[in-house]
Amino acid sequence: MTPLVSILMPTYNDSEFISDSVKSVLKQSYRFWDLTIIDDGSTDDTPEIVKQISDKRIKYIRNETNMGQLNALLKGIEFTRGDYITLLHSDDAFLSDRVLEENVSQENLNYDGLFCDLFKMDKEGNIYDLLRVANKVDRHSAALTFLRNGSNIIPDIFFLKREALSNAIENYLIWDMPYWLKFYKNSVETLRLKKVKPYYKYRAHSEDVGRYVSTEIGKFVVFMGSLRTIVEVGKRIYVPCWKLQKIFARVLQPWFIPYFESGLSSQCDLKNMVIHTLTKYCKQMPGNVYLKSLLDFYNNLPSNRTIQLQFDENRIFLGKDSPIFFKLMNKDRLPELYRYIFEEMSIGFGRVIVKKEDIEKAKDLLKFLNITAKIYFI
Repeated sequence: MTPLVSILMPTYNDSEFISDSVKSVLKQSYRFWDLTIIDDGSTDDTPEIVKQISDKRIKYIRNETNMGQLNALLKGIEFTRGDYITLLHSDDAFLSDRVLEENVSQENLNYDGLFCDLFKMDKEGNIYDLLRVANKVDRHSAALTFLRNGSNIIPDIFFLKREALSNAIENYLIWDMPYWLKFYKNSVETLRLKKVKPYYKYRAHSEDVGRYVSTEIGKFVVFMGSLRTIVEVGKRIYVPCWKLQKIFARVLQPWFIPYFESGLSSQCDLKNMVIHTLTKYCKQMPGNVYLKSLLDFYNNLPSNRTIQLQFDENRIFLGKDSPIFFKLMNKDRLPELYRYIFEEMSIGFGRVIVKKEDIEKAKDLLKFLNITAKIYFI
């Protein structure tokens, strides 16, 4: 049976470019695909433009309010039926009409998915540069990501087999970390990914360069995902002499191979790495109460203090909710639980006591806030 490719296209106010993006799908020589467009509350002409596109393989889903890209993608995942799932942003495009045909090939059957370098294109769609990424994803990649302050070494433009999708959902769509990381209790591994020739055109016209990531909310979302990656990787591997290895990773890329020990963790090194990264973040966002509280928390480690958390009906944020969290924090409308824990973070603590039925909520809360404290139940 011919494999079906499901394409996810999140969009928000991209009416100027979404037609070109969809056309790059429609012209594919490989005909066995479906496209799910998830409109995350666009306020421009996006709905009208999409309605003019007539193809039964295309679904259009609309959020009435903006919930953030990861929440939009999670909603779109529910409508996918493909053997392969890939991501195409609504202001980007496939390079040629043979992208799907080449990616769904026999030579790729032994991999979980594919990745590639990205062609950069301007507002008019003209290619002007190539964004080079890591040459491979292997057992050293988690340590390399740790040394790069939690920054992803390959793009989030995934092309995955359905069997590998659950990993991407958990790590990327829910927790906003690199989709290719595979976390276990005391170790971290990776998906089996193959680097193929560039097939994706990334639009970086002048108005768009840094348009989102340079905003306060954009920077915060990036910071949260990067910090979480540092903490979750650092809890499972030990990267000795990380300051020196950071220099080598920067100077010798892409040839540097980091040294690490799996199954071990240095709480002192993890603490210092987080402080090193957080200090930079706090300088960029000096008024951010969460970042300031988190920096205080790590500066006060190790701590013998114990705090008790009552969850009641408080909302528990996950990585995908960082934009919503940021907006509520700026409006001083966060649930009382988060205000309380900010105050406790400023003092420092090492243990958290909760009711037995609230253990999973506590794990999610601490993971979202990038807190390394032990949880006990009563």
